Amino acid sequence: MEALKEPNHQLLCDILNEEGLDVNKEYPEEKNSTLLHAAAERGNVTAVGMLLSSGADAGKTNRLTGQTALHAACGKRARDGAFRALLAAKGTDVNARAAGGKTVLHYLVKRCEKEGDGYDNMSLSNCSNNVLHIPIAKQFS
Repeated sequence: MEALKEPNHQLLCDILNEEGLDVNKEYPEEKNSTLLHAAAERGNVTAVGMLLSSGADAGKTNRLTGQTALHAACGKRARDGAFRALLAAKGTDVNARAAGGKTVLHYLVKRCEKEGDGYDNMSLSNCSNNVLHIPIAKQFS
């Protein structure tokens, strides 16, 4: 995971060139994340691109959390470039559900809440609305 830190792209390149490397291996010390999950969560755009080019599976789910790398890219450290690269990657499923049935859209809405966008989804929680109603309600409130 050291290779996923921003200035270590050469180290990541060297690791990816090792014969027999399983680029989709899960790392127990990282809550069973793959390198792609970890790079996406860290917002390392270059590493995400390198891993996808090396055959990382954009649709692989974490066995513990159910998250794909796209879910991981929705976190607070994520950058739009990593999210966009994963969105365009073969095998990405924007409708994949993580633990609790949450899709990427749920994660993005939660990120907006945490970043102080000023709306509260609790006001809609008793109305049998789904997550799409939240940003729509914000537009018209």
